[in-house]
Amino acid sequence: MKLPFILTGDSHPRSIVKTITWRITGSIDTFVLSFIFTGSVKIAGSIAATEMATKTLLYYFHERAWSAIRWDQRGQLGNRSNSNSGTSRKKSRRSKLSGAA
Repeated sequence: MKLPFILTGDSHPRSIVKTITWRITGSIDTFVLSFIFTGSVKIAGSIAATEMATKTLLYYFHERAWSAIRWDQRGQLGNRSNSNSGTSRKKSRRSKLSGAA
């Protein structure tokens, strides 16, 4: 069974790289806060490792779901082969603002 949100928006490699970089940032934060609250590197490490595993999967699917939502996506008009769509939209918007047709 194919899920539609996995097939749209950002590429899978891009979503995976974003997931990894965000998770590294979040896990460092979790480790530091856990260490401050517990004073134990061992406990802080196990908390950070656990949340790294669970939140990596949660973030990936969250990112893929959002890529399927067409709300306020700039430069993506549904036709990914049209590379000038964002530029055309900007020119059109400028024309309307300046009073041109």
